[in-house]
Amino acid sequence: MKLSRVLAGGILLAALLVPMGNPPADACGVGCLETLRPGGAWGSAPLPSHSRPLPDAAPPPVRYGAFSLARPPSFRFGVAVGHRDPRAAREAAEAGCRSVPRGCTQIVEFTEACVAVAEGVRRVALIMTSDPRTYEVRAIEIGTASNPADAQRAALRECASLERGALHCRLLQVSCGPR
Repeated sequence: MKLSRVLAGGILLAALLVPMGNPPADACGVGCLETLRPGGAWGSAPLPSHSRPLPDAAPPPVRYGAFSLARPPSFRFGVAVGHRDPRAAREAAEAGCRSVPRGCTQIVEFTEACVAVAEGVRRVALIMTSDPRTYEVRAIEIGTASNPADAQRAALRECASLERGALHCRLLQVSCGPR
């Protein structure tokens, strides 16, 4: 009885190891065709010479962005995203704040798809309102990321870390280029 169980187990194991009929669809792998070898066993063969391999997908083009800030006391800024050339991104960002008398300073260049700009303000009146006389702009911070939500979080996090958290931070702009 014990010998018959061992033999039955061996036959079952052999049946699992030697495929019968068509092999599974993934038995060959990438770049080969299933062929029938002499003697009835399935195997792998290279693609025929008239077949062409699939072309690799081209990586997406790198898109450039830039952020420029006007020299103090102005907090005017320029943002550019989605440019194919870093120089074009710099020029577009500088054009955003060029109207101030002191000019702009290049702050950062990036290749992320999105940028967010946050402003850090401090109250100078009893109540802070939208009136610029009730607050003082103390900082402008940016955050970049592959999506707008992460860029916003990065900009607000950078702003909140300034002046020991004494600033009220608010988003001014979120811009995303093509992906």
